[in-house]
Amino acid sequence: VRAFDLETGLDFNKVVFVVNGVRGIPEYDPFGNVIRYHHPEFRPVRGENVLELRVPDRAGNVTETRFTVRH
Repeated sequence: VRAFDLETGLDFNKVVFVVNGVRGIPEYDPFGNVIRYHHPEFRPVRGENVLELRVPDRAGNVTETRFTVRH
């Protein structure tokens, strides 16, 4: 998921990334402005996968989003 904040920057240590109700480890790539979901046992389900993301910036603002990806 692409994510960036041009003013204060993301507080990537507080990012929460959940897929299909399972919280994973968010991995942030500051060069590509990408947050990746990592969970050693994760396998996407056939059909719809629900992604939930909570991304705070260093000023304390929080963006939350939820969307569905078909596999």
